[in-house]
Amino acid sequence: MKRGRFEVVLAGYTKAGLWVSSTGTDMDVHVSLLPIDQEDREIRYEAVVLPMNPHHSFPVGFGSLKVSHCALDKARTAEHWPAHTHNKSDKAHLVGGEVDDLTISAEA
Repeated sequence: MKRGRFEVVLAGYTKAGLWVSSTGTDMDVHVSLLPIDQEDREIRYEAVVLPMNPHHSFPVGFGSLKVSHCALDKARTAEHWPAHTHNKSDKAHLVGGEVDDLTISAEA
């Protein structure tokens, strides 16, 4: 993939839209937003996450979600931020071989 030189400013909320499929009935999905330079190296992003580790970079944004808990709360979900219900009554398992869409918030 050819990359050009450009500036990116990340501000506000971040979320990831994914399509997932599995032979199992559920899965945990973890998303990390990492800055990468033109040489495909991770750019060090400083964050105040204790304990501080000078040899480790932290993601700009990260999120986790169990796929069976992906039902959105329509009253609380906004265009920029998905709010999941996490209710037992909304729990939906994957069907083997089918593709499901999933939206995960990526907190900074």
